[in-house]
Amino acid sequence: MSSYPAPPRLVEVINDPDEAAHCHRTLVGWTHGPHDTLLRLHPKTVAGFRPAPAEA
Repeated sequence: MSSYPAPPRLVEVINDPDEAAHCHRTLVGWTHGPHDTLLRLHPKTVAGFRPAPAEA
């Protein structure tokens, strides 16, 4: 048995139909195609850059 604490949850799938419907109504997607899986990322664990279209 380990004495280390459980790691924090970094991401959660949004399974609640009402919450998913709210997200679809209020959030704009930044990728093309269907958005059938919604994820909740915890802000303290997110780092990096937002993808942008390639310049021609």
